[in-house]
Amino acid sequence: MNKRVLALTSALGLAACGGGGSTGTGSVATSGAPLVPASASLTIVVPRAPASAKRRPQFVSPNSSSISITVVSVNGNAPTAAQAPVNPTTVALSTASGGNCTVVPAGETCTVPLPVPTGAVQYLFQLKDNAAHVLAKNTVTFTIAAGVANQSFSAQLDGVVASVTVTKPALTPGTSFSGPITVQAFDASGALIVGSAPYANPFTLTDNDLTNHTSLTLNAQTAKTVGPVSSPNDVVILNYDGGVEPPFTITATIPPG
Repeated sequence: MNKRVLALTSALGLAACGGGGSTGTGSVATSGAPLVPASASLTIVVPRAPASAKRRPQFVSPNSSSISITVVSVNGNAPTAAQAPVNPTTVALSTASGGNCTVVPAGETCTVPLPVPTGAVQYLFQLKDNAAHVLAKNTVTFTIAAGVANQSFSAQLDGVVASVTVTKPALTPGTSFSGPITVQAFDASGALIVGSAPYANPFTLTDNDLTNHTSLTLNAQTAKTVGPVSSPNDVVILNYDGGVEPPFTITATIPPG
């Protein structure tokens, strides 16, 4: 699963949502009536066709089937049972009757409820597939204001790398070469991670050519092992001096996601 843009919309009662940012804005009730606890929802656009996924500037795996939402802290402290009675919560993403997703041209728009304790709330969001593999995740903090309508937030999830494919050009002895190679990272569901969001678990690449006729360059670093490869936008260069060499491989070392 590169990153995804999640639009979080929170509202009091039936108030409409609007605006954006990591801090809620709105007007505080002044009637003297007790403040109504805020309600909130998280809206996710899930591309179900690989082509539509590649067109998106951020990555949401087309194989996402549920989202896990954990309240990590409230105002810097562990949440109480009153603030987060069920923690984490897991919400299925479904277009079935009574489900929370509707079909749109880009795929599906899914709206899920959020727990909203008042204050600075740190959330861990994790997108999962049917086998409960984590496809993308991120930890973000939003300020939830009691009694404020029309709060809205946005967050970006980072694709969790499960495998990497490296494609290098054919090299001709006697002809030097220096140019980019194709590096593709996939989530645990097999979806290609695309977009500009960083990987949740950046990886390194190692050139296994023992003749030293080749090397790799990433971000002005030239070596046999380079990294971290931090996002799909990173460009890795293969350098070859034209010497005679046996076939070799380039391997990825992926930390746990």
